[in-house]
Amino acid sequence: MMRRVLIGCLALFLLAFACAGGVVLGVIAAPRLQGIFAPAPTATPTAVADRPHPTPPPTRSPSRPTPTSAPEASPEPPSESSGDGFSLPEADWEALAEGLRPEARAMLHPEDGRPLIRMALRVEPEARRLRGRMAVTVSRQGPEVCFRAFANAKAMGGSRLEVGGLQVDGRPVTPQWSADRTAFTLRLPERSGPTVEVTLLFTTTLGTREAGYGLMRRHPDGRMVVYYGYPEVARMENGRCLLDPPWENGDLHQAEAAHYWIRLEVPAGTAVAISGVERGEQEIAGRRVLEVVAPFARNVVLVAGPMEERTLEAAPSLRVRGFFSQADEEAFGQGLEAAANALRRFGEAFGEYPFPELDVVEVPLSGGA
Repeated sequence: MMRRVLIGCLALFLLAFACAGGVVLGVIAAPRLQGIFAPAPTATPTAVADRPHPTPPPTRSPSRPTPTSAPEASPEPPSESSGDGFSLPEADWEALAEGLRPEARAMLHPEDGRPLIRMALRVEPEARRLRGRMAVTVSRQGPEVCFRAFANAKAMGGSRLEVGGLQVDGRPVTPQWSADRTAFTLRLPERSGPTVEVTLLFTTTLGTREAGYGLMRRHPDGRMVVYYGYPEVARMENGRCLLDPPWENGDLHQAEAAHYWIRLEVPAGTAVAISGVERGEQEIAGRRVLEVVAPFARNVVLVAGPMEERTLEAAPSLRVRGFFSQADEEAFGQGLEAAANALRRFGEAFGEYPFPELDVVEVPLSGGA
């Protein structure tokens, strides 16, 4: 058991400077750090892979992804009535700054051109479901904006993601889905300004079978692992969306770092680990309501369910939070200490970790993950 925890921590070390104050599974891009923290000039990172995986080059094409499999039966798309009670948080930049350590907040600029994403999310464990409302503000880079629905990929164990109520700048639009339903495209009005706001509702139902790494599944012990739980903004290049077909192994992402404001509801008593930093919590009608911010996050990942939580102060304004269920508590505590030590060593070698929190989460992954 100790070996399993320590192996997980070693994997964490390699990701520590790509993860946003959040979940070990939630990878985030953190650019512009060199101007904020001075890295050691002699450090030379080396990547070593014990098992090579083919990584095909990006496909720069406006065409839809090649189908990977016939899609399974899908739930009904969410309607406006299903969005009742979803109140989006405000895009508060002072609140967003709390997602960075004080010495790193200078790199946060409202005009940096990154996608601004506000989400109201509700976890429904018994239904294996995540529902939500999104408002996404993006710079106009071409005649369309695209979203990825990786939950529908073959490797996601039968998970399904559906959307509804789509609007661009307040006008209803119809999504054009790819054949395998892992991407949809929205045509933009010709006279829209330099930025557009896309609003939508979504429902994601987790799979029940083992597939891929187990990143989209409600496990038998009640934990929900949600890695690709919502529509993600696709990257753009030369005015066109990059819509590579999803692969069965490896990272499906080609997402730009974005700024997130999140309001998350979970049943009372449910432990939850989510990318970003929790700013506040209250209980409303038997549900925990968390306010979360995640600056410079490539995606938002959450794990919810029966878990124990431990916190370790790694340095001033930097903590390591641990969530575990099956692991031995002593061994897991050693893993947290190893994670804190890794943050210190990586900070000395490459520059200080800019986020105030790193979460270490025990999840039942599979498939070599």
